[in-house]
Amino acid sequence: MIARILVLVLLFFVIGCIYSRPACAQTTEFTYQGSLKDGPNPANANYDFEFALFDALNAGNPVGPTLTRSSVAVANGIFSVKLDFGSNYPGANRFLEIHVRPTGAGAFTPLAPRQAVSSVPYSVKSLTADNATNAANATNATNATNAASADTLSAACNGCVTGAKIASGQVVKSVNSLTDNVTLAAGSNITITPTGNTLTIASTSGGVGGSGTPNSIPLWDAGGTTLGTSAITQSASGNVGIGTNAPTEKLTIQTATSNYGFVQTDGTITVGSFVGGSGNGGWYGTKSNHPLYFFTGDSSPQMTLTTEGRVGIGTTTPRNLLEIRSTNPFVGINLVGPNGQDAFVARGDGSALVADELEIGGNVYIGRPIFFPLRKLMVAGRARISSIPLEASIAAVCFNAAGD
Repeated sequence: MIARILVLVLLFFVIGCIYSRPACAQTTEFTYQGSLKDGPNPANANYDFEFALFDALNAGNPVGPTLTRSSVAVANGIFSVKLDFGSNYPGANRFLEIHVRPTGAGAFTPLAPRQAVSSVPYSVKSLTADNATNAANATNATNATNAASADTLSAACNGCVTGAKIASGQVVKSVNSLTDNVTLAAGSNITITPTGNTLTIASTSGGVGGSGTPNSIPLWDAGGTTLGTSAITQSASGNVGIGTNAPTEKLTIQTATSNYGFVQTDGTITVGSFVGGSGNGGWYGTKSNHPLYFFTGDSSPQMTLTTEGRVGIGTTTPRNLLEIRSTNPFVGINLVGPNGQDAFVARGDGSALVADELEIGGNVYIGRPIFFPLRKLMVAGRARISSIPLEASIAAVCFNAAGD
């Protein structure tokens, strides 16, 4: 009586294929090794075997062909056969059913229970894996650098590797919001030369040359390739100089005599500073033919110098060399003597003239404007004299027909 006491399942690929040749295509064949007893003793004879693959431990459906192995030698209960059920390992459970008989003697006896197929035969799935079909094209699977088609993905895997599937810190996914399809473009005077994995960026103009002076702001030449020294300097204390290497103020402009220094213009009106000239002094005014205004507190003009040389205070259109206009009748011209007393006051409405001590070499007219008074003192209207000192030697007031 043939009885299976123990069937040892050792499933592996054909080792001879791996070690005998440097390049061997993987097949679906594997080796099954088992132990068979005849009664209580290990079997020692030749036996016929049938092998079938099922999708369940009991009942179920056959998967693939039924394989017959005839006259298999069993020594001390051990036998070994090669089986090939094709690519019938999609990942679901598979079970091996075995029938046995002495060679050529009667019907086959089934051995129960069916044997679960271990994970080793499932490695043949790599031949038809969903996203690794082209792995079968590798000529040397033990050395990826020699694989003939290791860079080829199946159509099913095109686009299957995304940034979300790559662990952080493994590869550069983006640079300054740039991802793939980045093009490097050479700008003006720049070349980009790839050599293997090296990218060389160089200037076609030979770079920038030239020299300068310490504390001086550099200046490009007309061609924009050489740096020199400009007329602007900055001292260690932060003073800026134009035309001088030793500025003494926050901004110092130094020129030759009889030259303008600071000039501001809007294209029509130009004001500026000037040194030297006929007066050998400092000048400030309009360089264009426009009046010069003076003001404080970001106000309207408070004093005006016209192009005719007239000065106006309180007016921008003086009619005389000096004209003072006031909207306050008590504000006008006030001349103060050395003792702090008003020596001369002219009010804004022209109605009052006050003089504590007034000495005038010419004639004086009081009352209405007149350019040429005919007498030493002419008064239009009434005049009141509060007191007349009487002195024997000098008469205080004299009246005559001529009005002298």
